Amino acid sequence: MPRKVLIVDDNAIVRELLTGTLREDYDILEASNGQDALSLIHRNYKILSAVLLDIVMPGIDGYEVLRRVRENFLFAQLPIIIITGNEDEQARVKALSLGANDFIIKPFNPEIVRHCLRNNIALRETASIVNAIQKDKLTGVFNREAFFEKVTHAIKDKREGFYILSSFDIDNFKLVNDQYGAERGDEILKEIGITIRAEMEKLSGVAGRISADNFALLYPEKYRDFDLIAALRSRRLVLSEQQIIAFSIGRYVITDLSLPASALYDRAYIAKQSVKGRYDKHLAYFDEPMLEKLVLNQQITSEMETALRENQFEVWFQPQFNHENGKLIGAEALVRWKHPKKGIISPGDFISLFEQTGFVYELDKYVWARVCAYLRKWLDEGRDPLPVSVNVSRYDIFCDDFIDVIVGLVEEYNIPMDLLRLEITESAFSTSTDLIVKIVKQLINLGFTLEIDDFGSGYSSLNTLKNVPAQVVKLDMRFLEGDDESQRGGNILESIVRMTKWLGITVLAEGVEEKNQADFLKSIGCTYVQGYLYARPMVASEYEALCGGAGIKELSFSPQTVQGLDYSFFWNPDSFDTLIFNSFSGAACVFEYNNGSMEMIRVSEQYAHMVFGPEMSVENLLEIKWHEHLDENSALELKAALDHSARIKKEVTGEYLFYDLPHCPQKTYLKCSVRIIATVSERMLVYCVSENTTSHSMLVKMLGEQQQKSISAELILSGVLNNFPEGAAVFTVKGGDIELMFSNDAFHEILGHTKAQLRDKPLKFEEMIEARDEISLSEKLKESCGGKSVSFECKVIGGKERAYSNKITLVHTGEDNIPVYLCVLSEI
Repeated sequence: MPRKVLIVDDNAIVRELLTGTLREDYDILEASNGQDALSLIHRNYKILSAVLLDIVMPGIDGYEVLRRVRENFLFAQLPIIIITGNEDEQARVKALSLGANDFIIKPFNPEIVRHCLRNNIALRETASIVNAIQKDKLTGVFNREAFFEKVTHAIKDKREGFYILSSFDIDNFKLVNDQYGAERGDEILKEIGITIRAEMEKLSGVAGRISADNFALLYPEKYRDFDLIAALRSRRLVLSEQQIIAFSIGRYVITDLSLPASALYDRAYIAKQSVKGRYDKHLAYFDEPMLEKLVLNQQITSEMETALRENQFEVWFQPQFNHENGKLIGAEALVRWKHPKKGIISPGDFISLFEQTGFVYELDKYVWARVCAYLRKWLDEGRDPLPVSVNVSRYDIFCDDFIDVIVGLVEEYNIPMDLLRLEITESAFSTSTDLIVKIVKQLINLGFTLEIDDFGSGYSSLNTLKNVPAQVVKLDMRFLEGDDESQRGGNILESIVRMTKWLGITVLAEGVEEKNQADFLKSIGCTYVQGYLYARPMVASEYEALCGGAGIKELSFSPQTVQGLDYSFFWNPDSFDTLIFNSFSGAACVFEYNNGSMEMIRVSEQYAHMVFGPEMSVENLLEIKWHEHLDENSALELKAALDHSARIKKEVTGEYLFYDLPHCPQKTYLKCSVRIIATVSERMLVYCVSENTTSHSMLVKMLGEQQQKSISAELILSGVLNNFPEGAAVFTVKGGDIELMFSNDAFHEILGHTKAQLRDKPLKFEEMIEARDEISLSEKLKESCGGKSVSFECKVIGGKERAYSNKITLVHTGEDNIPVYLCVLSEI
């Protein structure tokens, strides 16, 4: 099959002459300008053998075409021969600097054209063969041998520290292949190859694929700030919306030029392994202690299988306590390596290495079996054993037989599932979240209790709570480490404890070493602790002695809720309950009440406006410390109302006085109907519908005070009621008849007549206002005689056809025993 050649010249005669010269040996493509030439190269670069390019053309000239071709690594090696009538040496130098392979001077000799083209194509094809041998077929970067050869050549005659050699790979690449398939894995490797080839061209560096997903880079140290991960992320290397591809990177600044290239790479690889599997760090530089660590790891790896076979691994127990009463509630199973020569080896020295090698699953299965054996032994001895938590790594979860193994052990030893708790580190949920959550749900459905370990130490703690249906979270006590003058760590812990409790999740704090820490945790509602304050990890015999026959199984709870009410719907932004809450429940809110403290958690969209007015924002409302503004007597009344609501499981209504609320008068009266949604210990979750009754209450108070002072009622009412924004009237009841005493203009406007019309044609009060519920006005008045306001819906007779709320309050009973009432009409 003939090779293809592209001729680029704006002169049609030149194109025709060159086509005639080359037609017998080549398939010819033609372009009359730079833009068309670039388009043809982009479409045909895989089958093009060479380009004959004119320099002087309108628009995009030959220089620009040459520059763009050489910048694109896909066809940067394409032979380009310049055809020009310009013999200026400066023009030749410029073309060569841009990557031209050869020149043909117009007018040209056909034989020279054919030989020049043939030689350049042959050189390119020979280089391609060599390149194919050196390049990795999948990714296009140098293979292991070629990369090390390039490194050896590059560092020759360079000073120490001139180059950086970097090693990087994909975290859990095997899991990527297993979960998404080898084809998707290959696509990712190709994208990585394209990215690092382009980036190394910019940095005058070299890229290579050492094996599988292990890549290496060599580039000048002056580019040490080069952000490889940002470059890779720019290619949108993701597996799903919730799962990005994570990388681990190790770097070695080459200071020992005597080492072979493979040894230089090993140092970068060691640095990479030091951050493997860590969520808080993905990059490390090589140092000498890492080399010592490598030697130790090699020793551990060579002995681990023998150690397991010879039962050198021991299960220890760290007890867990209820700090409120000091009682033992359970334990966490930990592993120690009792080495015959080195003594006890801490898990910190071998667990991460076991995770890297995959041996951790074999060790964990051993620990699970030993714990089950202990539980069976204690049951057989007539004890009532407390639950024991065992660690489950993400590597365990991805093993095909994981669930079969854990269920099989429980069945083999015939122990209740609630005695064996499964503890998964929060960082396990940072990758492959969907799959892990699916497996966790299976375990819970089987009857296991799931715990999230080191909660709060990861980047996505809130997402973990949202997605993972765990029953227990173990708090990371690092929140209380260091000099935290602002007490932010304590505030965060308090928020986590409150949030998890309302979600029905048990909280246990681990790493508690001091009594003041435990006391603080108790004060915020976390009474379950684990740490050196109570007990260090201990061997099985010591734990058995500690347990004796005592212990309580109380490490689980859920909020006590109103029967028939699922309070969790209030937290779901898409639920129908939320729609009702925001749209139809008026000035509604949800607050938490705890020993006199009130914290608003949620308010309806109308709350701020209806209770406080347009100046109050929801954001500012949620920041109010309500209990600091509550009147002392009202605080006692509210506490009694909440206790009463909890007992009768119904709403209770009362009016409460607040001082100095934002955007409010000094005194603010709120009528609140409260109902308990749920309780956890001393904490109450309260649903509340509020009404600002300040104007009404203040008016009642003023009228009562002035009547008692025997000041002219007419003078009082004209000064007070006429400035009152709603329809207001004062009336008495004499001999069973309701007589209107005074009323303001707003009241008469609602009734549809003026005061003058009323004087000309007097009406009884019941001829103006009628209750809607068929209960007579006189019966409503009897209800108010106890000193409480009575509210009911009503309609006016002969006035505006609208629904109104009528609030009637007894404000005074004179010496003649004639009651005086205040009536306030407001439109619904």
